[in-house]
Amino acid sequence: MRTSAGSKGIGATVFARQADSSGFQMQFAAAAQKIDAAHLRVYLAADDMGEYAATGEEFDRL
Repeated sequence: MRTSAGSKGIGATVFARQADSSGFQMQFAAAAQKIDAAHLRVYLAADDMGEYAATGEEFDRL
């Protein structure tokens, strides 16, 4: 997606490339932020489960 934005146009607009559109850049950044947040949540959950497994405590699912 990032590589094609440099050459791919947007129909019915004045932008020759998607990368030239600030709206596209904001949508792309928002999507990247959501992906980063999801990765962080998965890593934190895995870390918590690893700690429970190492100590032998029962995992509280709430």
